[in-house]
Amino acid sequence: MFKNILAPVTSSKSCEQAADVAITFARRFESNLVLLNVQGFEHKWGEAELLDRPEELQKIETDMARHFAGRLAGVPGHKIVVAQGVPHVEILRMAREMEADLILMCPYRRELPQMKDLLWTRVGHTLERVIQNAHHPVMLVTHPVSSDGQIFRHVLAATGLSGKDSFCVEYAAQLARKCGAKLTVFSVLDADAGAANLPQEEIGRIAGERMTRMNVEYGDMVKDVKDVEYVCYEGQTAVEILKLARLRGVDVIVMAHHTREADLDCAFERSTVVHVAFRALCPVVSINRKFQMPGG
Repeated sequence: MFKNILAPVTSSKSCEQAADVAITFARRFESNLVLLNVQGFEHKWGEAELLDRPEELQKIETDMARHFAGRLAGVPGHKIVVAQGVPHVEILRMAREMEADLILMCPYRRELPQMKDLLWTRVGHTLERVIQNAHHPVMLVTHPVSSDGQIFRHVLAATGLSGKDSFCVEYAAQLARKCGAKLTVFSVLDADAGAANLPQEEIGRIAGERMTRMNVEYGDMVKDVKDVEYVCYEGQTAVEILKLARLRGVDVIVMAHHTREADLDCAFERSTVVHVAFRALCPVVSINRKFQMPGG
């Protein structure tokens, strides 16, 4: 299902979770796996602070190999890479070079929007830039993924019925087909956009129309998925996605990444994908371009 997996990692404990899930997937699907560590960070002026001595890179790579040795047993197609540069640039470069079909990252808890220090800015900018610019699906994980049995039994695709959302539904349908999973296509009438002021009868009518529209627009994309349902609720988008995922026992949430913010701080704070990923009990996949999974 996943042929080439890229997992950017640091020495942070938060990244251990992403590395563990990446290794679980690589072992389960016999994938090629690259664990990437980027030395250097971006300043607001676009400069990068790098190591003075190249031999330090080899030392870091050796330390990483020792650290992950036990967990990488049974994953023959793995590689550890240490690079210098601006993190998001190197992550995206490596994804292109290895033809990754999945970038797997962990959103740091210290990236929460209320934290405004420079560390948050750098880390937040890296994740935001990766999910904005990646031509590949980016999976964000904060909890373990079972290595036993079927990994994904229920896939949730969140859609606002915009152009990018069709990529999200199409990718979610591919996941569901490959895993033999149920697919729920979910749309939220956003209360913050005025839906809360509508009478309940009007909300019900619009929700019904939206479910009909989802069936029409996405019917061909999901036609080979055995179990598909369309759902539409009114509320705050991130809250409703999280609530439905929890109530239905969803194993993975797929979302299109939308932003018109030029300021990365604002884009990160207002990203529904990021807010869902921080709080979800399952992986969250961000996708903003059409993507075909390996094998059809």
